[in-house]
Amino acid sequence: MKAKKGKSNHAKARAHGNAWEKRILTYLESLGWTVDRAKMAQKCVGPGIWVSYSADFFGCLDLIAINAEMPYTLCIQATLGDIKSHKEKLEAVAWHDAAQRIQLWTRQDGIISGVRVLMLLPGKKKERTWTEHIWKMKDGVQPPQGVL
Repeated sequence: MKAKKGKSNHAKARAHGNAWEKRILTYLESLGWTVDRAKMAQKCVGPGIWVSYSADFFGCLDLIAINAEMPYTLCIQATLGDIKSHKEKLEAVAWHDAAQRIQLWTRQDGIISGVRVLMLLPGKKKERTWTEHIWKMKDGVQPPQGVL
């Protein structure tokens, strides 16, 4: 008797990550932001062999959001895993401090609907630092001042 095949750990992690990105997208839209989400893409690597891969914006962003009332674009990396590698990817890009707010969103353990946002502060590329905000995310309710 064959064992049932379930989703691989990678597929499960991707599904959780996709759900987290959609949750952030829904939250931002509830606050009046227009949000675009990076899509999965496929690439042919041989006759009849296709692979799927993430087509992140600039190789490191999952979501880009605009709001006519704000003078900047929100650039968001959403993750449920290790943040160190994501921070390094974001720090490697030459962002325009006035035009973009660079953020890394992850869940906050111990808080139902808790979110932790790390924001890359403006400054010279090698001297940039991160600031952290933690709050309970609820549609239509603004986060702490300075996050959006």
